[in-house]
Amino acid sequence: MSLLSLCNLTGFLACLFALIVKRRKESRDMGTAVNHVKWLFQGQDELKILFLDYAEPVFKQVDALLSSGTSGRFIVVFHAPAWLLAAKGKKWKGHELVDARTIDFKSKKMIIVTKKSNYDIYEEVVAFMKFMA
Repeated sequence: MSLLSLCNLTGFLACLFALIVKRRKESRDMGTAVNHVKWLFQGQDELKILFLDYAEPVFKQVDALLSSGTSGRFIVVFHAPAWLLAAKGKKWKGHELVDARTIDFKSKKMIIVTKKSNYDIYEEVVAFMKFMA
């Protein structure tokens, strides 16, 4: 085996290891955030948790769907300034609003549906909400 092949293999394995470590950390952080939300809303068998950042491109579409109330009930973990949290708390009736800073989890947009100890992750938020309507 040539030195170049050995260097390429070593580089590939190092990148693979770094990716695995990153994914495990993300998974652990997400599990912690989900458990925190489940603890806040004890007694409910199934939770639909929407992680949302006001800077995301789909925010306006999600805002319209949450405001209409046709897509079911969500726990919205919202990353936004305090004034926007207060405004959306009044506008999104029927949904529970949680400040993302209290959970210490910075997420992109996603929906997590929990059932007892399992959870499913949906990254196509608008499509999921329209499907649930």
